[in-house]
Amino acid sequence: MGIMITGAIAREIHRPTGPGTGPDRPGQPETGHDRGPPPMALLAVAMVVVVGGYLLSVKLRDVGRLEDCLMSGRTNCAPIEQTAGR
Repeated sequence: MGIMITGAIAREIHRPTGPGTGPDRPGQPETGHDRGPPPMALLAVAMVVVVGGYLLSVKLRDVGRLEDCLMSGRTNCAPIEQTAGR
């Protein structure tokens, strides 16, 4: 008869060793998978993308209005800024 290896023994035999695994990294799961970036960092990146997209859309809308005005043949399309001193 051959030697019978149970599941617990097989897991113990094939357990990865070396840096980054096992008890030498307390508090980390032994699955070998990294948890990834923290949720607050992902939220910050998402907020930057949303605000940047909004500012880009506002700028593109303003440029589109100016182009529409110029394409209609008008010459007074650009807003004129006046100084408060006069």
